[in-house]
Amino acid sequence: MLLLPAFAAAFSSAGCTSLIGFQFGLDTAARLTNGDADNLRCEFQPNGCGPTGVLGVLIPDCPFGLACFDDFCEGHDLCYFACGSSKTACDEQFYINMRFLCSVRYDEPDPRLALCEGAAYIYWQIVVRFGETFYQQTQALGCLCARRDGTDPADAARVRESARSAQFGPSVAGVAPFDDADDDLLPDDWEIAFGCDPSDPLDALLDFDGDGLVNLQEYLFGTDPLRKGSGVFFSPAPLP
Repeated sequence: MLLLPAFAAAFSSAGCTSLIGFQFGLDTAARLTNGDADNLRCEFQPNGCGPTGVLGVLIPDCPFGLACFDDFCEGHDLCYFACGSSKTACDEQFYINMRFLCSVRYDEPDPRLALCEGAAYIYWQIVVRFGETFYQQTQALGCLCARRDGTDPADAARVRESARSAQFGPSVAGVAPFDDADDDLLPDDWEIAFGCDPSDPLDALLDFDGDGLVNLQEYLFGTDPLRKGSGVFFSPAPLP
């Protein structure tokens, strides 16, 4: 499993697993350390697929401009926060939702379908690989809020798991929808086209043009990793 420190930090810092959006703040963390649960802020402030603050622009809500995943990113945040929720179930639900949106917007043999599903896979794998710490921290906060507010986390978890199983069936398959020999989440054909080595997982976090975006980000934004200033951030594609 490849670790992409710089890219993973953008996903997992400042309250963002995937891509995550709880703004508890340093004051809340300090109060939590002191055991002051009565003053804990439990409100959810959505921020799309990027982390809170200026780093939010580093992760597109709408990769390639094909489909916007921000609602699903925020739902994933809420799932992690729900006391007693399963990380695996939250992550799989996130992936299923994104793939469903891709299938609604594009039909075979439209190449945009494969591109959209590829982005969904990358977002899913980011939370699978790098989300554990944030999940544990968010669960701790969520359960404190649940206890303070008098809810039963065990019952809530059973309801969520039951609803998920009835609607979505068994676990999803963890197979990349594109060739990725080095498992760095960059498609091999993209790596070859832009001079990367499809057998070297480290080049996913290189910044060839020095514009502040690593290659995996350049791929998701649909920008040229070899040309600084090509960073035209795509807007959402029109609804079908």
